[in-house]
Amino acid sequence: ENSELKEDIEEASIRINTTSTQLETTQLRLKKTREQLNSTKDLLEVTRRNLTLTEADLANKTTMLTETQEELEDALNKAECELNSTVTSTWDMLYSPNIFNEILTLEKLAYFKTKIEKLSFFVGVRMTDTVIRFFKFYHGFGQDACEDYED
Repeated sequence: ENSELKEDIEEASIRINTTSTQLETTQLRLKKTREQLNSTKDLLEVTRRNLTLTEADLANKTTMLTETQEELEDALNKAECELNSTVTSTWDMLYSPNIFNEILTLEKLAYFKTKIEKLSFFVGVRMTDTVIRFFKFYHGFGQDACEDYED
């Protein structure tokens, strides 16, 4: 019995040592894993900060792009309408967007007749710069001329 007990104790001691060694190995692996996790966590935080900066930069660039697109559209709209800057004769109205390179229809002609007929109320009035500016501003021969001539 004593020898059996000794063998059992030795086996238990060997198992305890083996388990102790396994525990130490597991603890070392756990320590390395924690170190890697902390390192990854630090890298993730740096990445988050970079992402925040990139998002802010993107928002700024998007705003700038939107503003530039609006300015470009305004410039294109003004550039498309010859009436805004180059009216030198009555025939320049033919450069308006819905006439130039388009087929002249009776409806389009009627629109222009209506505009010209408004002049009949001013028979006997000297056509000064002030009167012409009045027509441009109040009767669609100014900044809104392009919109005025569109269907």
